[in-house]
Amino acid sequence: MAKIILLGCPPLTEPVKYWLEQQSLTVMDNWIFPAQNVGDKLQQQLTSLEHKNNLFVFVYTPPLLAVQYLNTHALLLALAQWEDYVVSVLSVITPLNSICCDGRQWLQQPQQAADNLLAALNTYLPDFKQKQAFQAEKYIINLAETVPAAYLSLAQAQLDKTIEQWLQKTNTPLPILSISAGSQDLLAMHQDWQQQLKQEKQQQQRMQLWLDQLEFDIQALLASWRWKLGDRLIRLIEIVLRRPKVQLAADHLQQILGQIHRFKQPVTSASANIKPAKKLALDNTLRLAFAVTDNHPKTTAGDYFTASELGQALNQAYGWEISYLARADWYHFTGIDVLIVMLDDYELDKISQQKKPPLTIAWMRNWFTRWAEQASYTHYDIRLASSQKAADFLTDVYQLPVSVLRIATNAKCFQPAPENSKISIDYCFTGSRWDSPREIEQFNPAALNYQFALYGKGWDNTPQFKPYLKGFLPYTQLAEVYQNSKILLDDANHVTKPWASVNSRVFDALAAGVLVLSNGKAGAEEVFAGALPVWETPQQLADLLGFYLENPQQRQQKVQQLRQQVLAQHTYAHRAVTLKQIIQASISKSCADKLIFALKIAAPNQQVCQEWGDYHFACGVKKALEQQGHAARIDMLDQWYGEHCDDDNVTLVLRGLSQYLPRPDQINLLWNISHPDKISDEEYETYDLVFIASEFWAEKLKQRLDVPLEVLLQCTDPDIFYPESNPDIAEHELLFIGNSRLQNRPIVFNAIQADLPLTVYGNHWHKRIPEHYIAEQHIQNQQLRQYYSRCKVLLNDHWDAMRQAGFISNRLFDACACNARVISDAVAGVDLNVFFQGAVSVYDDTPAGLKQRYTAMQENPQQHGLTRDFIKKYHSFEQRAKHIVKTVKRLRNGNKIKT
Repeated sequence: MAKIILLGCPPLTEPVKYWLEQQSLTVMDNWIFPAQNVGDKLQQQLTSLEHKNNLFVFVYTPPLLAVQYLNTHALLLALAQWEDYVVSVLSVITPLNSICCDGRQWLQQPQQAADNLLAALNTYLPDFKQKQAFQAEKYIINLAETVPAAYLSLAQAQLDKTIEQWLQKTNTPLPILSISAGSQDLLAMHQDWQQQLKQEKQQQQRMQLWLDQLEFDIQALLASWRWKLGDRLIRLIEIVLRRPKVQLAADHLQQILGQIHRFKQPVTSASANIKPAKKLALDNTLRLAFAVTDNHPKTTAGDYFTASELGQALNQAYGWEISYLARADWYHFTGIDVLIVMLDDYELDKISQQKKPPLTIAWMRNWFTRWAEQASYTHYDIRLASSQKAADFLTDVYQLPVSVLRIATNAKCFQPAPENSKISIDYCFTGSRWDSPREIEQFNPAALNYQFALYGKGWDNTPQFKPYLKGFLPYTQLAEVYQNSKILLDDANHVTKPWASVNSRVFDALAAGVLVLSNGKAGAEEVFAGALPVWETPQQLADLLGFYLENPQQRQQKVQQLRQQVLAQHTYAHRAVTLKQIIQASISKSCADKLIFALKIAAPNQQVCQEWGDYHFACGVKKALEQQGHAARIDMLDQWYGEHCDDDNVTLVLRGLSQYLPRPDQINLLWNISHPDKISDEEYETYDLVFIASEFWAEKLKQRLDVPLEVLLQCTDPDIFYPESNPDIAEHELLFIGNSRLQNRPIVFNAIQADLPLTVYGNHWHKRIPEHYIAEQHIQNQQLRQYYSRCKVLLNDHWDAMRQAGFISNRLFDACACNARVISDAVAGVDLNVFFQGAVSVYDDTPAGLKQRYTAMQENPQQHGLTRDFIKKYHSFEQRAKHIVKTVKRLRNGNKIKT
């Protein structure tokens, strides 16, 4: 049977190994690669073999990680000693990309993954399973063309090191063969790099000389008496004619000089190169854009007219340049200082980093729950809502501030009809019917002896309204309709009514001297303190119409009362002032010290991130950093590198299974929260500072590393994890929540062997444990607290490497924040029972020991520590974010970090 040693990322799972063995292939070892001392480890493995014939070492990796693995000179040297027996394939093989880049196939399709792996081997080593022994002629390397250009210099340095050590060891050329049709021979690339580097240095020297000469010429020109005299003459003419100042050629040349000076500034260090947020000048040079459905004056989309009225008010008050981006142009713009998004389906993350405005604002006027569900919701710099009720809801969901900016009216356009004007319409309704029914459809105007008119679209299939239809009118013509009406009916729809969001027709009609009868009770209470007449049933509407139409004096008194309130508080001139104050406050609060954090996690992509604990942990970090007034973005594995990272000040890597390559122009922090066995000392040393989620492991690392180290334990979000006993959730005697990881998790099997009343929630447990133990496959992170609160005892376990290195699982922080009682395996260097004030009991890894701890908890149900206050005070994301920001500021200021 052929034997194989596999190294790579992601590592093989047990089911994949099983299917490989069914194909007469023995997987002797499988490591996540690169590992510490990989060459030494491989040598030990090979030395221990009695028969080295028919042995293959196969190395695979996703394309983007290829550069990381070029530092494997130790591996090549180890293989060189066994070249008579071993075939090495060091490769990024195209047929494997689909499974290497998508670790889900290891889990969900193990047989297909094994077949793909064998197919790749057969492609490059035909009939390898039938060969008994042969000599290794080539080490096959395929450097993917997807390697970012920024890391070519790193790849070159590592390749130089590999070739140098290979020659020292073997005194023979390094045998390399490129097997990718699209890639060049690696040695040829190596030679090209040297030539390319030389050419680039020459180009930089020529550019430096050109800039120096240009700078000298511009300074000489500006210093000449002709230019000075010409500038003064033009300024004198502007003063005499009272014209505003215009930019002169000299001003433009001064700007070019400034750009040259900035271009020539050397990059000294990450801390010196940190980029503060752009400071906006709220003067007449500011350019503001609204993202709207459509920007045509005859559009039926109300968001455009709301935006245009506010835009006009901003332009008139402050001289800001206003533009409107229709849906087709949402992401195609340049030179915008402030972007106000009017619709919930706008994807803020689609804006390239080069085009992204310094300030982004979400103005939410409806569909508030949909806004809250948007992935980019927390990425806005300012969030506005059209009612206090909606603002309170959104603030509660994310613990991020939401300011109130209501819809309003343009009092210059909507004015009362001239005195003694003849009014031909008793009451009217202006609004369209789209997909959802409206409450006004329950009303039959034929039952009343008054003149009625309906303006809008979509009413053709509503029989009782057909005699009164007047067609659709553009927004600009509504003022004339209101002047010709005594009463306006307001029918707030289902996406605004429960949220107390008052629409524009209410403010516009009242400004025009027309009484409004509304079905929006919550909005009437919040905005008009109950003064606005409200109807809830067709009969109430009919009664109100009859009363106010038959009593014109009372109608006029009510209109005047409400109109005065609108003119005093609810015009777009008021909203322009409010918006500028909100922007100014935001800039003043955060501009000077605001940092942009990029949080790098190992979750492969957006599609599967919800299944990764690292993602939920990153969400907690992001939220806490934003509450500190900073910007934060979560990057999945496929988003780690790219132009969108150019403006990041700080990169915080939540180290999981994958290694990140730090950029030298940013502050780089590593927070080692799991899998300490996967991180080499060399990787630690590439960061400016390392946080370790274990005191025990941090002390060991300090003895051998130079990089500054700080202990930063895992934590929880007390706003998500708190005691909540939901009676709809079943109460469990003994509960375990977690995926199987396609392996036998000891604490689960110990509970089963001890015959304890266990219930398991999580993925991939079927066929691994008896079905009656399995409740559901997945619980949303937002619901976990209800299950923790409803169980009598919760089980927790750790990865072996984390236990041995003293890393405390974040599940313990989450559960204890819910005042749950937990049984856990032990962690090196810490007494969990003492640390969590008696809420966590530790067992001895045996079924009998687990049963003993469970029985003791059952016999003493009240004897456990109520640790929520302790967790909230010392181990929340808020506390961790404060420490991280404080550390970054010390690094930025060049202060020494104590280790």
